[in-house]
Amino acid sequence: MMEDAAPADKDVGEVPKHFGDAGVPLYSGLELDPQTVVVATRDELARVILIAGPEGSGKTTLLTTLYESFQRGPFSGHTFAGSFTLPAFERLCHFSRIASQRASAETERTPPGEQRRYLHLRLLRDGKERPQDFLFTDLAGEQFRLVSDSEEECRRLTVARRADHVSILADGQKITIADARPTVMNDARRLIRSLLDCDMIGPETLVEVIVSKWDLIASLGPQSDALNYVNNFENELKKLFSARLGRLECTRIAARPEGTQVPFAFGIGELLNLWSQDSLLLTKQPPEIETVLPPSSEFERFATRHERADPT
Repeated sequence: MMEDAAPADKDVGEVPKHFGDAGVPLYSGLELDPQTVVVATRDELARVILIAGPEGSGKTTLLTTLYESFQRGPFSGHTFAGSFTLPAFERLCHFSRIASQRASAETERTPPGEQRRYLHLRLLRDGKERPQDFLFTDLAGEQFRLVSDSEEECRRLTVARRADHVSILADGQKITIADARPTVMNDARRLIRSLLDCDMIGPETLVEVIVSKWDLIASLGPQSDALNYVNNFENELKKLFSARLGRLECTRIAARPEGTQVPFAFGIGELLNLWSQDSLLLTKQPPEIETVLPPSSEFERFATRHERADPT
């Protein structure tokens, strides 16, 4: 496990939570919500990365490992240039640190019902003069099951329309279990189909299907049934959906591997390069980021109206 540390950068800011009487932004540094995300990124175009997948597939661990990779310095051709959500990243990383006094590294999971969370990173890519802003969603896995099962829930995931990349995780640990494989892979297939059929993603969306916890599959050897299953499934996905998307890539990661089969942050550098290379949405007039998952109950609507009316 890594010791507590934060990338040093004199320009690192915090997230504007709301504005004071004089119009001066007040800061918290926690996750962005749909209101503060607009304020925080109004001066620069941001690449929106929708991280999707069921509970326990490794969505939050992917994000915290990406952040921790910059604690050692430049990572995969990128240099850390700031974050509006440093305290949020540090809180999510705490259970993987020595200071948590845990026997093994863990990740704080996104609580159910946390519907509107963004994490921010500003990175400078080698050879580029200006940094890139990345906004990563951190949504509970239960929400994506609802999106797969319900057209109404799918249409409420409005951030998907603004996403430059939709990265869908499949749990590699479950793929090592023969009886669980069809369910894991079917979840990814159904989610992509649901988003396409509801016109939430399309020819301008770049999609990555990510098999997480690859160290567990790699430990089974190059001739394992699990590896053959993944290869066949990746080919099937490309045949089914490539023509309807801007691009579909399949990749494999081990964010926080067990053992020595693969190194720490395996595959995440390549994934970062996919996220930073291009954006079909940003070649056109970019739409504003819409509210993620509008409230569905009368109580939630009431609470939202009062939250906006009272900035305190």
